[in-house]
Amino acid sequence: MGGLDTFIQASVLSHFALEEETVFPQLAAGPAPEKGLARELLAEHLALRDSFVNYVVEARKGKLTQEFLSLARGMSSRLLNHTQREDSELVPLLRRWMGLGGTWGTPAGAGRGDLLAQETDQLAEMVPTLARSRLFSRLTEVELLALARTGRWREFSEGEALGREGETASTLSVMERGTVAVVRTVQTKAGTMSFTAALATAGDVIGWSALVEPYHYRATAHCMVPVRCVEMDGTALRSLLAGSPATYAKVMENLVMMVRGRLDDTMEALGKNL
Repeated sequence: MGGLDTFIQASVLSHFALEEETVFPQLAAGPAPEKGLARELLAEHLALRDSFVNYVVEARKGKLTQEFLSLARGMSSRLLNHTQREDSELVPLLRRWMGLGGTWGTPAGAGRGDLLAQETDQLAEMVPTLARSRLFSRLTEVELLALARTGRWREFSEGEALGREGETASTLSVMERGTVAVVRTVQTKAGTMSFTAALATAGDVIGWSALVEPYHYRATAHCMVPVRCVEMDGTALRSLLAGSPATYAKVMENLVMMVRGRLDDTMEALGKNL
């Protein structure tokens, strides 16, 4: 329960508070349709808060009862429906408002509502990118949303490195586009040899060492072309996974399969170079 409880407190409820402080008052000051949307979304917030309280109370009993499972399913369904409604109705409204220069009173770009819209857009864009990766392919939409909050969009130029062999693995990146050469260095009788162990493209993960002690990159990731990726903070990601055993288990199972595949690729590349 701890992982979902933490996600609700740190992400969902803080998001609700931000909307209620900055967005809903703007809606309430607008035309009738916007006023109605503000009332309905606020009512959904209140109902969801009640669901969260009931869920936490039941979860702390430590028993996997039918009542608990029913509460969890109902809460998840209501939260998903609410999120989808905001995506389809609220976010387009915010975009249109900002495009008109903030005609409801606060100039576009000047309020926290603008930041909320930008955050929503970025999270919505990051989630499908994370879902395409092999590492996070088994996660639910709620789990992916939580992971997205540990990341940000980054762009790298041709020739830049996402990480260098031996350095502290501070970030894990999921590629949205581009090509990266994963270069390993080994010691042979003839001396030090570098070789390309793999080529990473859209959906691939760079820097999985951020999840595994001693948290040092085991290869250098060179951008062969411009690259865009979701760059996730390693410390924040590990903390989130530590609080959600179910998510952690799925990610680690996927990671084992990835490492096994990377080992096969490395052995094949070594065979070609030796």
